[in-house]
Amino acid sequence: MASAAADAGAEAERNRAESPLPGDQALADPQSRSLPLAPSAAGRIHGSGPRGRTLREIRVESREIRLLCPAKINLFLHIRSRRPDGYHDIETLMQTVDLCDQIVLRSKREGIQLHLSGYREGVPEGERNLCFRAAKLLQEHYRIGTGVAIDLYKRIPPGSGLGGGSSDAAATLWGLKELWELPLSRTQLQEISLCLGSDVPFFLSSGCGLVAGRGESVKEVLLPSRPVVIVYPGFGVSTAWAYERYDARQSELTEEGKRTNMKKFRTEARSPLAQALSPYSLHQGNIDNELEEVVAESHPIILRLKQGLLRCGAEIALMSGSGSAVYGLFSDQWKAKKAAEEWRGESYWVHEGWTLDFNPILSPGVDQSVLPTADPRGGSA
Repeated sequence: MASAAADAGAEAERNRAESPLPGDQALADPQSRSLPLAPSAAGRIHGSGPRGRTLREIRVESREIRLLCPAKINLFLHIRSRRPDGYHDIETLMQTVDLCDQIVLRSKREGIQLHLSGYREGVPEGERNLCFRAAKLLQEHYRIGTGVAIDLYKRIPPGSGLGGGSSDAAATLWGLKELWELPLSRTQLQEISLCLGSDVPFFLSSGCGLVAGRGESVKEVLLPSRPVVIVYPGFGVSTAWAYERYDARQSELTEEGKRTNMKKFRTEARSPLAQALSPYSLHQGNIDNELEEVVAESHPIILRLKQGLLRCGAEIALMSGSGSAVYGLFSDQWKAKKAAEEWRGESYWVHEGWTLDFNPILSPGVDQSVLPTADPRGGSA
């Protein structure tokens, strides 16, 4: 009888199990894992804890990981085709910038707790937030017995095309891999992360890469750090809406009409910077974002910001992702500073900083004081 009951219980457990994710086989018994002491707590804990809490419970609550979550810009964005699943195959070159959210992960005995601060307007809360979803994904699929408290300080505006939510999700996955000591490789995390968003795998790369397909293909490349000015017009753009508009416009235009409409949105590869990026682009000789046209039709400020940054001396100016933020890359910091001052004078939020040649998520030892703080309601320091 006991054997039959055990067999039935084992069968029920197998039936309840969800489909495995990459790395499942490396986690034979995740619930039996005991987290090590954080270095700061190792010398203070002896024996069982107060009010009957066990040593393992105190160990769990002593762990903390802090990470910076960088924004990204799209140095070009080409749309190849619409997929049967409704997504689009794209080719884009992305690079991280020094505008960062900050996340702090602390172990707790159970559950997932999310606290938001900083720029909260339009940022999903609770279970809709990508950080919460990332934590729940790992916790449920790998049956993690402990919980996590997530403190997220937002600087990157949502709906700006700068990838803030995706970066936050990637940092949560990377941090929890360390916090919960999961033996997952970076490649496995990238595979897992795609179900959270198309940009998330990029934020688990080196910080600059050619991204293709829906986002699952990331080929890392090396690009130097350059002065950048990002202007956020104060409203967000839905990615789904932008692609729907693009599809509708493509069905309306002839091939000649498509070529004519895109000319005014392309940056000819005349500057040294544009020439350096041109070999990566499908449209060699031009650097462009194929979503700019349809977004600018409804939001003319996009084209005005782009033209204004070029007038101020930007070598390249493009809308990032599906918008609404527009950036300019400059050959020297003085030109970038003058451009930032001009747009701040018109009461727009402006970030003046640098593109990065690394990814702060994967470089937790980076000196956080060297990266600027920024508030989308009041500009960058």
